[in-house]
Amino acid sequence: MQQSDTEQIFARVGRILRRRKLLMLVCLVTVLVPIGIFNEVQTPMYQASTTVVFDEFANPVGNMDADLSREILIANRLEEFGSYSFAKDIADAMPEESMQRFPYPEDAPEGFDEKAFAVSKIHKSIDAYSVRNSNIVRVHVEMEDRELCAAVANTAARVFQERAYRIKQEGTSGVRQFIESQLAIFEGKLNDSEEALKLYKQNNKVVSFQSEAQEILKRATEAEVLYNQAKTNRRSLEERMSAVEAEIARQRKVLVPSMTRVSTPWAQKLKSKLVDLQTQYMDLKVQNYPPTHPKMVQLETEIERTKADLSAEAMKLAEAQNVVDPVVQMEKYFTESSSLQIEIESLRAQEAALKRVIDEYDVSLGTLPDKELNLAQLERDRNVNQKLYTTLLEKLEAAKISEAEKIPSIRIIDEAKIPSKPIRPRKKLNLAIGVLFALFAGVGMAWFQESVVAPVGSVQALENLTGWSVLASVPRIEKLPRGKLKLEHPPRSRAQVRRIKRHIYSQIEPYSAAAEAYRMLRTNLQFVGLGEKYRTVLVTSIGPSEGKSTTLSNLAISLAKLGQKTLVLDSEVRRPVQHTAFDVTRGPGLAEVLVSSNLEMAHGNGNGSANEEDDVDEVWIDRKHKKNAPIEVSARLNDDAAHPKRLDELLKDSVRSVRIRNLQILTSGDRWVDPSVTISNYAQRLKAILGQLKQRHDVILVDAPPLMLVHDAAVVSTMVDGVIFVVNSSRVDDEALLKAKQLLENANANVLGIVLNDFE
Repeated sequence: MQQSDTEQIFARVGRILRRRKLLMLVCLVTVLVPIGIFNEVQTPMYQASTTVVFDEFANPVGNMDADLSREILIANRLEEFGSYSFAKDIADAMPEESMQRFPYPEDAPEGFDEKAFAVSKIHKSIDAYSVRNSNIVRVHVEMEDRELCAAVANTAARVFQERAYRIKQEGTSGVRQFIESQLAIFEGKLNDSEEALKLYKQNNKVVSFQSEAQEILKRATEAEVLYNQAKTNRRSLEERMSAVEAEIARQRKVLVPSMTRVSTPWAQKLKSKLVDLQTQYMDLKVQNYPPTHPKMVQLETEIERTKADLSAEAMKLAEAQNVVDPVVQMEKYFTESSSLQIEIESLRAQEAALKRVIDEYDVSLGTLPDKELNLAQLERDRNVNQKLYTTLLEKLEAAKISEAEKIPSIRIIDEAKIPSKPIRPRKKLNLAIGVLFALFAGVGMAWFQESVVAPVGSVQALENLTGWSVLASVPRIEKLPRGKLKLEHPPRSRAQVRRIKRHIYSQIEPYSAAAEAYRMLRTNLQFVGLGEKYRTVLVTSIGPSEGKSTTLSNLAISLAKLGQKTLVLDSEVRRPVQHTAFDVTRGPGLAEVLVSSNLEMAHGNGNGSANEEDDVDEVWIDRKHKKNAPIEVSARLNDDAAHPKRLDELLKDSVRSVRIRNLQILTSGDRWVDPSVTISNYAQRLKAILGQLKQRHDVILVDAPPLMLVHDAAVVSTMVDGVIFVVNSSRVDDEALLKAKQLLENANANVLGIVLNDFE
């Protein structure tokens, strides 16, 4: 069934991942090993958190708290948490046992300040975050010592609570002192006014006046009381204003007054509007309009809106002139100064309105007879002083309560607990990220390699490229059979064991797909004349690790199983593998035959065989690890250089049988000592050897070196009947393949076809 484009893409990705498993593993190890080392070497960091909430409440002493926006307040508090002075206060408040837990340097120089070191550590480790749309702030402390971490977090919350209380007390203390001084003044005035009224009544025998004059006097008294209250409140705020400006001047030599002196045209207009509104409000209040009257409510709303606009204009001007001080405490004083100035302006407007009302009533009272007028003035003075004295007493008590109260404006919601596990390094997260990165890197590199050396897309594409027919497609051997090999010459490594199993795969897994592919290769070769027309066949490839030696050994096994006398001739004199695959010694072999100085180039009658063949195939692999009889192999022959030997005698000594009926091997030998000398130096001798061997075997398979590494394969290809070219389907370089084809064509080699190895 034809696959869709998506299925083809996923199929190709799957093939790439299977082919590049080793690359993926290398990427995974390369990334995870440093991450694992980092996780173990990194010093664990712990985090402790505490949560505080800022409670906004009305101060019993009016007009003392600045009307700041929640955002500005929270921003100021967060900055204060990160200030160095706050870290110093934390260090001062921490107990001695906690201070000893700081990681002081062991080789500290003389005069090392432990306190400054601890303050620096606290300053770097503390941070605060606000919870959106709330007055809640979370304080985080990160340190290497988890107990110290929790101690610093809890101390920070407690110190900030104490700092807020101390600042509040500083504001109320100055107000209380001012009220006490004013109270003493008005107490004397009240006594004097009462004594003057008493004496006037006794001397002039006047105790009352007309009801109309009584009403005017009442309203005038009320207006004067309100006037004096506004004046007192203004002076109280001016006293606080002076304290704030003095603090600003103390902390900063150059005072930027732009926030406390709003002078833009819009601000002046707002001030005028505020004065008019206050005048209207006071007129109605003097006329005994209740606060719930619609006109009073409307005027009060307009007054508050105008105040808010004036405050916003002041903040805009401050921001435009960049007057924000980096010191958090100064910033708080600075913003409070702006709010106080607006309140003072409002009270001044009230004073002006009330003064006009009082003047109007004074004119009305001036029409009374002299005695009644004097009596009215004395009574008004007494009533005003009495009410002001009472008001000051109330404010004094409120100020004392506010100064003495211990209710904090900051509450600690959650105290920090000793953390149980570190927040850094996050080992699992680091490993997960490492795995993802390694997978992405591995897939990217695999895809890049596949794009540089592309796999064979189809058999037809390979045939179109080379003009050679594909004899067989050998599937990839995904899983090798388990079990212990019974070898007389045990391999030295597991990699060598796996290599041997691949070379004899057709013998140990005869019903596998790969074994069937090798039998298909044998059949296709027989169709073109293998064993009859073509008896000597060379097997080669472009480069190493293409699978040519594996293909040759399995093809030889398949031919021998069919009853054809087959010989494996290993001409890979530099990196031979066939002797290991068939469990024989490396020499004597081809090298000894070629370089023998006492070789007589004479031919035998060809009737004998090199060695007697075994009657039955022996078991190659013991899956149950049972003990079997030792394997019979030909003993290694001693080279006797004293007596000249004929070629047939040397071959008889060198060609050996293996444990598969009808299969023999001529190994590469082990006397090849000069790497600069190649088989081409012995071309005539090799030709004679092949001619001699053809008389004794049906098929001779020659394992040649890769075509692009040395020119041995090209030389030997001229001496054989045909060439089988092995191509690894997972990496096909078109340019290299065409170059190899050109080399074989230049040598007039007869290429029987291609074996597509490791095919998906």
